[in-house]
Amino acid sequence: MSAYIFIRLVDRGIFSLDQPVYKYLKKPIGDYTKWKDLAHDSKSFNQITPRMLLSHSSGLPVLRQLYGNKVNLIAKPGEKFYYSNEGINLLGFMIEEYTGKKLEEIMNEEIFGPLEMRHTSMIWEDRFTDNFSNAYFKDGKKYGSERRESSRAAGSMSTTAKDYANFMINLMKRKGLTDKNYLQMLKPQIMVKSKRGFGPLKDSITNENDEIRLAWGLGVGLFASPFGKAFFHTGHGDANQNYAVAFPENGTAVVILSNSENFEKNNAKILKLCIGDTYSPLKWLGHLDRDSE
Repeated sequence: MSAYIFIRLVDRGIFSLDQPVYKYLKKPIGDYTKWKDLAHDSKSFNQITPRMLLSHSSGLPVLRQLYGNKVNLIAKPGEKFYYSNEGINLLGFMIEEYTGKKLEEIMNEEIFGPLEMRHTSMIWEDRFTDNFSNAYFKDGKKYGSERRESSRAAGSMSTTAKDYANFMINLMKRKGLTDKNYLQMLKPQIMVKSKRGFGPLKDSITNENDEIRLAWGLGVGLFASPFGKAFFHTGHGDANQNYAVAFPENGTAVVILSNSENFEKNNAKILKLCIGDTYSPLKWLGHLDRDSE
């Protein structure tokens, strides 16, 4: 959704996909406490563009907590695919900084309102209190529910499967974006060659996903299948695990939002039963690794 918002703003001429991020910021990156580590290699940081952030090729890490709570580049901008929440959050920060609007306000104006996503917000709202599901760990212990008090472009949204389906249908119907930038969103920006998307094997190179042409577009993962070209996204948090995949050419999609840490090891069965999907890159996502647990 953050990618969709940004591309809508590109359509209006507010942003460019290829103008460096630093040009949209009011101050040097080192002057922002949250992003000060990026000033250690300002030359490389200044090469980062929104296109790189959206295609996860900026060289930013997935989460700073895994790197001593620091946000340093782990690859040169534009060279490798590394899925990065930090990169998407930087994009959200840039949008807020440049437009002067909070992300939750922009989301309401551009997506949630127009698509009648009445049970969706970038921050927790009191009206959700009577309509949420507790999440559970593998052993059955209750995790509870996440209630974000500040918006982040990656990971703060609360929603329902029906609301998210409204967004997926809108995207499949090519609504809300110009044809030019819709095609950009679903065009491979970088091929994905890693054995896994996350964890130690993210640095191991393989050709095993070449057959499905696994790649990343602008904000979404891409692969080829007998159903036609597909786009997908996943979500993995503490006891909340999600997956959504769409095959626009045959008008088929599924949105799966789970409240169980046991979801991922069962995702393959659910996808096959729901829409006959046996092509999603679940091995690359690590879902099949959990089959043996």
